[in-house]
Amino acid sequence: RLLKQAPHLVSRLPFIMPIYDHDRHHPLMVRCGLTLYDWLSATTASPRHKKLSLNQLESIYPLFNNDQLRSSFCYFDSQMDDSRLGIECAQQAHQLGVDICLYSPVTSLTSDEQGIKSVSLSHHGVTKDIQANWVINTTGPWTDSIQQWARPSKPPTVTTSKGVHIVTRKITTDHAILCHSPKDQRVCFIIPWHDHTLIGTTDTFYDGPLDTISITSEDIDYLLDLAAYIFPKTPLETSDIVSSFVGLRPLMHTKESSMSSASRDHKVIVDQNLISLVGGKYTTFRKMAEDVMKTLLDLKSVPFEPLTEKLPYMGGFISDLDQYIDTHYDTDRQLFPVSEDLYRHVIHHYGSTYQDILTIFMEHEQWQTPLNGTNYYEGDVVVAIRREFATQIDDFMRRRTPIKLLTSNGLKCLERVADIFQQELGWTEEYTNTAKRNYKDSIQLVR
Repeated sequence: RLLKQAPHLVSRLPFIMPIYDHDRHHPLMVRCGLTLYDWLSATTASPRHKKLSLNQLESIYPLFNNDQLRSSFCYFDSQMDDSRLGIECAQQAHQLGVDICLYSPVTSLTSDEQGIKSVSLSHHGVTKDIQANWVINTTGPWTDSIQQWARPSKPPTVTTSKGVHIVTRKITTDHAILCHSPKDQRVCFIIPWHDHTLIGTTDTFYDGPLDTISITSEDIDYLLDLAAYIFPKTPLETSDIVSSFVGLRPLMHTKESSMSSASRDHKVIVDQNLISLVGGKYTTFRKMAEDVMKTLLDLKSVPFEPLTEKLPYMGGFISDLDQYIDTHYDTDRQLFPVSEDLYRHVIHHYGSTYQDILTIFMEHEQWQTPLNGTNYYEGDVVVAIRREFATQIDDFMRRRTPIKLLTSNGLKCLERVADIFQQELGWTEEYTNTAKRNYKDSIQLVR
């Protein structure tokens, strides 16, 4: 569905799956699983999996570990720009009448024996009380905190699992790798990502503070050891790590000793007028949202109508981006006289909304200038502020683009990005200097 509705954010990606002697699954079992996968993917016109000979594998990855290699396969999955997909969901919701409030944490709930009466938010330092007949709690790792504010005796419904990724110098081709860690046999990935390589993920039980998750040396060693196992002739060093990031998976409460074996399913919990979503994962987010809305509308005796089921995302109305660029650039440049590189960037980044985006880029020639040390442009900063709710430097560097996680961590373009924020949002010189200082300090948390 996402391939069809967000082709500018989701793309095909070939995966290599090596099977070694120590792996728990026999190659025949893996092949049966991939055949079933092909069958389930038939409607997406995805290429079928294939068994790779050693020569074929080495032509893709000459330095691949072939010691005790029993077999290897190539199958096709997809890669998505998860951050931008979230932004476009918010933009589309906003178009349909939803108010978007950033940096507005919930501070308390007011309730009585009938249920929740209001939710208090801290918005720009001012407390706002939001009256509501129903409250939907989709706060991931914080789900239990909200539920227990409403009902202190509520037992836990969420178990959190910590996942760490590292971004390294490029060691991948255009093929991703799905493999099993030699340490504990959990599934891990080595993926081409923005001219770098993304390696992940760890999966360990976590019961510490939700706002101060840390990456340990053990986490880093686990992922470096994985890369060294797959590419033993050119092992990565700690100095090869460009950045790292960590998050928490909000799994349904479990007593499983292994987090990787805990269910990724989801469920909807109703407690008076509080509806909480527990568990789930990104690839099933539409189903999760649908289940929440069906639950709410059933309680209100209102029929469910999936209004956006077949609706493309904001930029999703061009099915073949490269073909569109080839056939439309000469015509479009009469109205938008920009370089083909910029034109290509805007269409791949924003999809079918590109004309609105180029209109912004055309306001000042300077905005068509690349940001130092990146593949992005000054105009991207303006678009993030005006159209994508960005109010802080980190919003642009980390959540509208991956600049913060790539080489130089955005430090080469920080001054110019801060200047644009200052101009667009009317920041004072003092506030701008503080924002730059805060950004530099936060990079230490990324490594």
